[in-house]
Amino acid sequence: MPVHDRSFHLRPVLLAALALAFVVLCARPASATQHIVNAGEEWQFLVDQVRPGDEIILAPGRHRPANLDGLRGEADLPITIRGMAATANRPAIIVADNWGLVLRNPNHVVLQDLLITGAKFAGIVLSADDKAAGTQDATPRPNNVTLRRVMVRRTSGEPDRDAVIAEGLDGLVLDTCRFDGWGGAAVRLLGCRNVFLRGCRFVPIDRLEHERAVSVEQGSVGVRLERCLFETGLRSGVAAGLDSARALMRRGAAPSAAPAASSEPAPDATPSVETSTAPDAKPAVREVTIEQCMFDGLETPIELGSVSNCTIRSCTMVRPRTCFVRFVPPGPDAGATKEILLGGNLFFWVPNDMPELVALQGESLGDEVSWEENLWWTAEYAVLKPERLPLPGRELLPQLLDVDPKLDRRNRPEATAAQGYGVQPLPRSQQP
Repeated sequence: MPVHDRSFHLRPVLLAALALAFVVLCARPASATQHIVNAGEEWQFLVDQVRPGDEIILAPGRHRPANLDGLRGEADLPITIRGMAATANRPAIIVADNWGLVLRNPNHVVLQDLLITGAKFAGIVLSADDKAAGTQDATPRPNNVTLRRVMVRRTSGEPDRDAVIAEGLDGLVLDTCRFDGWGGAAVRLLGCRNVFLRGCRFVPIDRLEHERAVSVEQGSVGVRLERCLFETGLRSGVAAGLDSARALMRRGAAPSAAPAASSEPAPDATPSVETSTAPDAKPAVREVTIEQCMFDGLETPIELGSVSNCTIRSCTMVRPRTCFVRFVPPGPDAGATKEILLGGNLFFWVPNDMPELVALQGESLGDEVSWEENLWWTAEYAVLKPERLPLPGRELLPQLLDVDPKLDRRNRPEATAAQGYGVQPLPRSQQP
């Protein structure tokens, strides 16, 4: 009986495996490179050298601003710009002039462990040139930009001078970022999709304007804020669907928010517009969620204009100076306010501290605003009478008016009956 050589039968299998391994190795990119930048060195030329997966690492110290056009990583190989040391006492500081960092058409880019300070016009500018990206019916290409543990300080205190301005991006995450002092908005979103702000902190600085903390503007869709902290002294926490000079310019097909090649910006200009609201116009902003956020001592925590499908849930708003929520008439040619839902929130105010609880400017909103159960409390009334709580829209559930939440020093309710309202502590497994 002939003896078969088993190795002969295994050879095709081994050859196929080797061929597959060769194809996989050839398809993999070259090893990622770390580009180290020492303090004071010119570094924006690296935009022509970095490849997917590369890192630009800024050593501790003071760094120059940079204009980076066309950084393109990949989904599993992002390009990262980060500080070398992620400690507060050894930061990588970008000392801005007009701007700190300008990224045009970025794709799969991470900014991490950076401090940007002193910008005259904007700390960080993120823009996509695809004009369709800002239209609500378009499907823009993914950008997927992440800011993680980034701090922007002392942006110019003049109006329309922003810490971060993003225009036309699809996929933007701001994770555990901090903004100290600005003029216009800490974060301004124009025509952006799929934006997530998580664990961000907004801190005012004396004598700066702080017009808005987060401004969600013309053409933005799918914006979510979760566990953000808005501190005492800010004028407005989250404004959605309100007009600004930039929003009006975008509506009129004005140039991109990103700066031109010139070192001086074009002067702001607001085009002339009609004063009437188009009855069939779409809302300027859609799909906004504000959840588990703390608003402490702001002038007005929430302002809503031309926005639809907006949910405000499980937030704590304490000691505002004007009102908790302001409904602003939509701007010219903008759609009406629609589908607003508030539930599980905790509202606490000091007697005689503000003229009204919910401000409605302009016409009635009908049933477009819905109220689930929320807790309202002030020491002025042992039990708040419903007639003293004129809420616009419709109440889906009765409001809780007779429970003192007994807030602790962190504005968290200690009363048993108030548990479940407002910001809830993170589970131990999720705590940093």
